[in-house]
Amino acid sequence: WVARGSVRKLLLTELGRPQFSSQPGLTPSQIKRNFRGRYPVGKNLILRAVQELSARNLVSPQRIGKRSRQKSYVLTAAGQQIHQVITA
Repeated sequence: WVARGSVRKLLLTELGRPQFSSQPGLTPSQIKRNFRGRYPVGKNLILRAVQELSARNLVSPQRIGKRSRQKSYVLTAAGQQIHQVITA
């Protein structure tokens, strides 16, 4: 299911890459910014893919701040397993 969807696959590989920031995970805007040079993907496609992966418990949302409505997404254990299979 993940491998058939190109945006889902890209999203899992991007979230599985090591991050060099103080906050864990990435927001959809950061993911789109990271794809800008390599893949032309719209933010709506990324948001839909994040919702689909979240519904299957492959990514989990985390609030960035206490009062912020912005969410960053991290891979769950199942998502990390799929990431390892995809990148192998």
